[in-house]
Amino acid sequence: MKLTNRGIVFECYRNASPSSDYCSFTDTDGATLIIKTSTLVRMFELVKFDLERNGAWEYVLNAAGCLDADV
Repeated sequence: MKLTNRGIVFECYRNASPSSDYCSFTDTDGATLIIKTSTLVRMFELVKFDLERNGAWEYVLNAAGCLDADV
């Protein structure tokens, strides 16, 4: 996790502990980010909607390794 003048950059998490109340993610540096699950779901829906609207959803999924190469 890195604190910048634009916010917090959280990448390369190595552990996730989801639950119905809160989800926690620990990155490779050992920093932990805790997010209320309902907030995380709303964030996901917003990001997905916006990326789909801009035609970038499949690109992001592919970059994240979530799509097969044949798709």
